[in-house]
Amino acid sequence: MGVNLTLENVNLSDNNATGSFGNGEGAGLGGAIFIREGAQLNIKGNFGINDNTVTPGPGKNSGSAFGSGIFLQAKSGTTNSTTTLTSTLTFTSAVGETQTLDDIIADQKGSVPTET
Repeated sequence: MGVNLTLENVNLSDNNATGSFGNGEGAGLGGAIFIREGAQLNIKGNFGINDNTVTPGPGKNSGSAFGSGIFLQAKSGTTNSTTTLTSTLTFTSAVGETQTLDDIIADQKGSVPTET
């Protein structure tokens, strides 16, 4: 399965995810954070995401660009006939703590077309 990571009291700004040169496959995903399929990210305490960008790869059929702040990778369906792999994002703050997300959060299911 995936990794479980906790970020606490972090500010992520001025990062960029740029797709590689490709033939429609060079996607820029998750300018500040890319959460891999099956992983869990827990955000605690004071936290900020701002001024991050995503840039599609160059070329005749340039790639896509989604989630300037956070991109969650998750394929639909099952693996090994029993386990669905999803990405999880959790925010927890206490009184007096501030969590600010000025960038976009996107997920694979809502952003990337799938084959039928």
